[in-house]
Amino acid sequence: MIVYSSETSTSKPLRNQAKLWIVSFGSDSDYVSIAIDTISRLHKLYPYSNCLIYEVDDLPDDIISYAKTYSVGYGYWQWKPWLVNETLEKMNEGDVLLYVDGRCGVPRRSIDWLDSLLHQDTNQAETVDLVAWMTNEVEHKWTTGDLFHKLNLDINSSYGDSFQYAATFFALRLNKASSNFVNNWHSFMKDNPEFCRDEISQIANHPNFVNNRHDQSVFSLMLKRYSSQGLQLRTLIQKDIQNGRSIIPHDKPHPGAPEKNASIRFIKRAIKKTYRLFKE
Repeated sequence: MIVYSSETSTSKPLRNQAKLWIVSFGSDSDYVSIAIDTISRLHKLYPYSNCLIYEVDDLPDDIISYAKTYSVGYGYWQWKPWLVNETLEKMNEGDVLLYVDGRCGVPRRSIDWLDSLLHQDTNQAETVDLVAWMTNEVEHKWTTGDLFHKLNLDINSSYGDSFQYAATFFALRLNKASSNFVNNWHSFMKDNPEFCRDEISQIANHPNFVNNRHDQSVFSLMLKRYSSQGLQLRTLIQKDIQNGRSIIPHDKPHPGAPEKNASIRFIKRAIKKTYRLFKE
């Protein structure tokens, strides 16, 4: 694990500001390198934060073993909810966690929506538990019929017809609601890995189905469900990530890989839509 500690900084968080933890992951030296670039930039913006870059050796044996069989996403992204859950164990209630994929871009100035979460008055009647970016891609195009069925959700309901949340980056304040969401996201991924693999759905997909978004599909549907049950969710829309004060998703290419797969097409299409909306 590569650590950027707040203890090495002469800067101090502002009064009434929550402690910030920033986490990422690299499955090999190339991905670790781009994670270092992203995290070091974030640490300069937030020098009082604790930044953790998890590496393969930090993962439990079952995830490492699984990734040897399923190399895509280093085990179809089983590590993501695990490392978020693992980091929450190091935190105190009220601390803020920011997860960011190593390929994300970092703004030159502090992140406005993250600053709002850090300075949030938890004594207010309504507070935000989690902040996530909603893409301009409809959920049922990128989530299998099997997953909708497993979660007892109607593919033709608002769960399927609304846009999909991205698991590329998100932030949460550690409390009972956010911890419960992460625990259940982690447990579902661990107990049902087949829903995050490229397998033929036994339950009919939507007619407009394109491809499985794996861990992101699980993250998105569970986030929608939990937000309807009390999790206070702030949704970032396209203009929020194009204002120069936000993390930019998938700003860097995969190390040494041509951008020809469905994942890259998905992200590029979302960003193009973002740009058009922002100009308007």
